[in-house]
Amino acid sequence: MLTSALQYAQTHRADQLHELKDFLSIPSVSALPEHKPDMQRAAKWLADHFTSIGLHNAAVHPTPGHAVVTAEWLEAGPEKPTVLIYGHYDVQPVDPIELWHTDPFKAEIKGDYLYGRGTSDDKGQLFIHLKAVEAYFKSNGRLPVNVKFIVEGEEEIGGPNLDAFVIANKAALKADVAVISDTAMLGIGRPSLVYGLRGLCYIQVEV
Repeated sequence: MLTSALQYAQTHRADQLHELKDFLSIPSVSALPEHKPDMQRAAKWLADHFTSIGLHNAAVHPTPGHAVVTAEWLEAGPEKPTVLIYGHYDVQPVDPIELWHTDPFKAEIKGDYLYGRGTSDDKGQLFIHLKAVEAYFKSNGRLPVNVKFIVEGEEEIGGPNLDAFVIANKAALKADVAVISDTAMLGIGRPSLVYGLRGLCYIQVEV
């Protein structure tokens, strides 16, 4: 299954890159009220994409802030493990814009790198999981495990509504393992398994 999925991913790389650029072009800045429509557009983009790659029950769940998007595929069977994949579709503001060498919401390839807001936090990582699911579906017709997705739109502002959503939907989100698509690698070709995060610390220095 893995070999055919990898072959599919390589064959469709250009199309997938185009889709990623489309996702990155949405200025889903959760911290700025003027981007509320963009947040809604990004949530809908995700739900539509979940459905298009073969996942079931894709839904946009309103919260007091920005929506949570979920989807699932549970046909591997009860004897197979269930993987819950977490990600977020919101991004940080782009200021100071004058320090950017490219348009932050028009993804651009330079050499071996793709530049744009969200490429590495967290739309890029989340997109990898979407395309992995698609590759398995298209090449094998099914997944080797059950899969659930939960994607929030408030990670960059501290996730104020995620706890309440998870508690209210505890049964639906139950899984054997959770994968967070929002951490770093040690280097090219050296993936890392992160098992804990320390939280946030803000420091302002005036000289």
